[in-house]
Amino acid sequence: MTSDERMKMEQGQLALALVMEDFQRRVERQEASEQDLSALMSAALDRFPPEFQSELRAELAARSA
Repeated sequence: MTSDERMKMEQGQLALALVMEDFQRRVERQEASEQDLSALMSAALDRFPPEFQSELRAELAARSA
């Protein structure tokens, strides 16, 4: 993995962590339900190419645990 690829991966992981934190806060404040946010994340992930689906869903599951 090149340093540029690693930087992009780390930036993506940071972005996902920020989104997950925001979603958790919205659930805590009852601004959205977990089901609403799950559907939103699923729809967003579906926009990525199929070859990235399993890795993205695994990363999301790891952050949700």
